[in-house]
Amino acid sequence: MGIEGHIELVDHTGDVGVRVRAADLPQLFALAARAMLQIICPECVVGRRITRQVAVEGDDLAQLLVNWLSALNFWFCTEQELYDDFRITSLEERSLRAVVAGEKVDPQRHPIRTEVKAVTYHKLYVTQRDDGWEAQVIFDI
Repeated sequence: MGIEGHIELVDHTGDVGVRVRAADLPQLFALAARAMLQIICPECVVGRRITRQVAVEGDDLAQLLVNWLSALNFWFCTEQELYDDFRITSLEERSLRAVVAGEKVDPQRHPIRTEVKAVTYHKLYVTQRDDGWEAQVIFDI
């Protein structure tokens, strides 16, 4: 499944922000994950050797987005795994389930530009627009 939408970098002193736009919520959440991958490793071509089930909850869509991205970042930081295939299997206002695919970092093939320390709540939003959905998230790097 391809991810359709738009990723835009947001100017933010000392951190990196992104604004993503997509037609629906599953695409929006997958695109936000793709944006985080591009921040960590912009030139990465990631294979699909590892799959993980991801389940997160939140009090609202914004917190759900932070928890989703934080879960993916946790696996990168602790297991050195990068993902570029994000299949959202269930998404409701307070819960998300997905299957992600990727592989272990190979320093020869995956030049890491920066590590994300945290997915922040600063200037965070998830909102429905006339033409779809939009979200903004700032990453502490």
